[in-house]
Amino acid sequence: MILFISERVINMYCSKCGASVTIENKFCPICGYNLKENSLNTETISSGAEINNSSTSLSNISPVTKPKDYTAIGIGILVLVTIIGMFLIFFLGGSDSDQDIEISEHSLVGNWAWEFDVSYRYEFNADGTGVRGGGIYNIEEFEWSIPRAGRLTINITSIQGEEWNFIIENEFLTLDSRQLDDLVYSYMRLSGEEGSIIGTWIWEFDVSYRYVFDVDGTGTRGSDLVGFEEFEWLISNEGYLIINIIRHPHEDWNYTIDGEILTLVSRQFEEWEYSYIRLD
Repeated sequence: MILFISERVINMYCSKCGASVTIENKFCPICGYNLKENSLNTETISSGAEINNSSTSLSNISPVTKPKDYTAIGIGILVLVTIIGMFLIFFLGGSDSDQDIEISEHSLVGNWAWEFDVSYRYEFNADGTGVRGGGIYNIEEFEWSIPRAGRLTINITSIQGEEWNFIIENEFLTLDSRQLDDLVYSYMRLSGEEGSIIGTWIWEFDVSYRYVFDVDGTGTRGSDLVGFEEFEWLISNEGYLIINIIRHPHEDWNYTIDGEILTLVSRQFEEWEYSYIRLD
């Protein structure tokens, strides 16, 4: 009998007439040849080749096992190594040094006013607490931290924690939400030099017209004749005065105080210059 092995299928043929037989056949169905009493000429070979040239019984013949394919295993290992590498880069290797984080925290401490409405402000304290809001907006207290340079976490009681990317350039703070798309705000740093302008000032041309700058960042201006306007004010970190009146664009003024004289020069309109005398 002659056998051909194709992977795990054994093809057997009568060694006398060449007819196809099965392992259950005792005699060849074509020529009647006694298959069981005759030994098989066999040779250990690869899949699909003819077995011959060595004497062995049929019971000792085993199908040739297909070699294991390690391709899938290799791909799995490669994917696993890639995932571990990305984790190390972004969460361990990509983190900034403690020195960088400390510098970022220090640069964020202070007061910031929203450029769109300067009455809305952020105050970041060095102890990790802060306050935001003002004007028509609610005042909210919060705790803040910087888990890594350029990333800000704000936690407000009963509200899900906020995560922001932040950049400070030219005394402007930009907050870009990591949770909501297209939520970006810019804030200007306040100088902390507001104290010198606090008080009441009367216009030298018409002493009935006056400015009142209160210590809490609010104020009024006007006279009995033209009426009074309430506003909020602050000094930018670049040293100019910002006056915000609700439902009006904020006003930017360069200011100087010489003795008891306050001079305001508009940064938005040419030839707008006014002088005021300190009243108290």
